[in-house]
Amino acid sequence: DGAGTPDRGPPLAGNPVVLAADPTSAIRIVVEGARPAPGSTGPVRRMPAMRGTLTSDEIAAVVSYVRGAWSNRAAPVSTQDVRRLRAAIHR
Repeated sequence: DGAGTPDRGPPLAGNPVVLAADPTSAIRIVVEGARPAPGSTGPVRRMPAMRGTLTSDEIAAVVSYVRGAWSNRAAPVSTQDVRRLRAAIHR
């Protein structure tokens, strides 16, 4: 349902990162993973990096799905969007 799970994962339905007009942050989280900022309090939620596990096509499909699932109505991302970001951060 996209509501997230306490202490495991944030809600994805209505999430501002997921719904942003620029999908770069959402793509980057899937490519590089995510972890809490140093000193942050609250539940520890981590996302493993998928750069070595998923292809650019697969990452585009996952991010596009999340951006359009549940009540989310954000534009899909392209494989080229993912490739561009990967090239920029993995020089």
